Parts: sequence; C-alpha cells; structure tokens
Amino acid sequence: MYRIIAQIASENSGLLTYGPMGIMCAWLMLRAEKIFGDIRSLSHRIDGLTRALLMDLVSRDTIGPATKEQARQEIAKIEARMPR
Repeated sequence: MYRIIAQIASENSGLLTYGPMGIMCAWLMLRAEKIFGDIRSLSHRIDGLTRALLMDLVSRDTIGPATKEQARQEIAKIEARMPR
C-alpha cells in the first residue's frame, strides 16, 4: 500500500508539493474505488426499502390522489430497474 502511494507521489510531483495533504489525497483516491463498489452493492437494498415505503404511502387513506399517483410512478421506475 505504502509502495503504491510512494510510486504515485514520485510520478506526480504535484503531490509532493502539498506534503501530507497530497499523501492523504492519494490515499483517499485509492480508497474511493472500494467505497464506490460498496455503495453499488447496497443500491438494490436501498431500492427495496424505498419501494416498501412508497407502497406504505399508497396504502394510506389520508394521502391525496395526486400523491398516490406520483408514488405509483416512482414504484414503477424502481421495479423497472430491478432484475427479474
């Protein structure tokens, strides 16, 4: 890990100019790949939770027809994204 950061710092002299802040920036750039992968793996769970909340909203009697229609449209969008 540290060898990779040292290599990046030696190839990009701009990072050396910023000192510790440049090293932290390089470390965060390497970590961003893993974090984005973790977020992508959670997207189906977020869609499922959103769909459940919207279905609960549609089932309530106190919600107006325009709001129910918009919630149904959002449910349709989520279901279109979900794999079959």
